[in-house]
Amino acid sequence: MATNSARLILSISRDERLLRSRQMVLESAGWQVETTTDDMDALRWLGERNFDVVVIGHSIPYAERVCLAQKVKIIRPDVPIVMMCIQGDNAFSKEFADARVGSLDGPAVLINAIRRVTARAEKNA
Repeated sequence: MATNSARLILSISRDERLLRSRQMVLESAGWQVETTTDDMDALRWLGERNFDVVVIGHSIPYAERVCLAQKVKIIRPDVPIVMMCIQGDNAFSKEFADARVGSLDGPAVLINAIRRVTARAEKNA
C-alpha cells in the first residue's frame, strides 16, 4: 500500500456534483483521488492501479452498488471499500464493504472511515 500521504482512492458515483465535492474533501485530507461515474472504468482501473481504498457513492442504485462492491472484492479482495449509504439503506454488508458512511454524516466521518479501514488493511497485510 502507498504511504499515508500518498494514498490513492478510487471514488465512484453516478452524480458528478457529489463526486467532485467528495474529491475535494478527500484531496484536502492529503489523498490522491481518481473519480468515475462508470463502473466498467472503475473495474478496469482496479486491475491496472494500486488503489488503497474504494469509495462507492450512494447515488448508485442499491442493487448496482451491491453488485459493484462484490466485483471490486473479486478483483482486489485486499482493497477496503467504504460504502456511502442513505438513511434506511441496507446496501452495507461486511461481506463486501469494510465501512459504512451515511450520506449526511459529513466529511470528517468519511475521512475517519477511510483512515480506519486503511489502517486495518495495513495491519492485515
